[in-house]
Amino acid sequence: MICTKCNDDKDVDEFGNDKTRPSGKFPWCKSCTKRHRTRYNNDPTETTKTCGKCKKQKHPEEFYKNRAQKDGLKPWCKKCSSSSGAINYRGSRNKDKYLQSRYGLSLEGYGVLFESQDGRCAICKKEPTNTALCVDHDHETGNIRGLLCKNCNVGIGNLMDNVDILKSAIEYLGMHNGRR
Repeated sequence: MICTKCNDDKDVDEFGNDKTRPSGKFPWCKSCTKRHRTRYNNDPTETTKTCGKCKKQKHPEEFYKNRAQKDGLKPWCKKCSSSSGAINYRGSRNKDKYLQSRYGLSLEGYGVLFESQDGRCAICKKEPTNTALCVDHDHETGNIRGLLCKNCNVGIGNLMDNVDILKSAIEYLGMHNGRR
């Protein structure tokens, strides 16, 4: 069988099993697969990537994944991506237009809100991973309350922004987690 990565003709036993393929074998030999998987090991002196924004050499684990990129990583490090608040938006012009039309919020206003929350979700206090923080707003008044990660935004949305339901959910979790 020929490895599609190194183009060497190898014994069938040198290929991993893959039930999803008609041949039942993965197209890369085991050594090519291993090399590919260990390309970014834990030794930062072995492999580094330069952030396109801060221009610092960093370990690949400090970058979000992006299959579309040749190296499989986003061009900006996690810190620069998070601090810019520009994750998942295709250019600031589109983001500005979206924020203006949807929330009456300018890109600068989003940035001020983002900085006031130290780039973290207003509820769980975590930094965003691979998406921008969502603009949370009161659905009745349209007033902006803050920026939330996707999980927290969806969570309070699914609980209909109802404080009584949220309290009931806290009580429920407390009963089943042994905490109150």
